[in-house]
Amino acid sequence: MPLRPRMPMSIVGGLVPIGWLKVFSPPQQAPGQSALPYLFVAFALVWIVFFGYLLYLARRQADLSRDVEQIRRSTTPKDKE
Repeated sequence: MPLRPRMPMSIVGGLVPIGWLKVFSPPQQAPGQSALPYLFVAFALVWIVFFGYLLYLARRQADLSRDVEQIRRSTTPKDKE
């Protein structure tokens, strides 16, 4: 009895025609596109840090305005009754 070479075949590979594999394979990337996810993450982080800093400055400005108003009230002479 001659031995037939067995080719390993996965269940999906046996059910899906070979031509369909090209449809579901990831597209080929152009040179330089492999870094795009990292660029997007860096871009998003920069904007998050920027808006966080703006919120920090706005809160700080509000605190300073409140302190100045409190000092102004405490230093103005009160009307005599």
